[in-house]
Amino acid sequence: MKRASLSRIGIAIFGIIVWFIPPPDRLTDQTWHLYAILITAIQAEIANALPIHAAALLALAASIFTGTLDPE
Repeated sequence: MKRASLSRIGIAIFGIIVWFIPPPDRLTDQTWHLYAILITAIQAEIANALPIHAAALLALAASIFTGTLDPE
């Protein structure tokens, strides 16, 4: 239980760091932010911090709540 919590916190920190890294050339901020959200969800599943369904649902919610994607 404690290991899973630490893993989740570490993955969240990883996602925040990637979010604030300046995007490479030819990528918009929106594209880079979507990449940060998706790579964080993939990392969460690989590290067994979250099941794939939970990681995908949280990635979708984060994409909408941050304004990265339009809800429609």
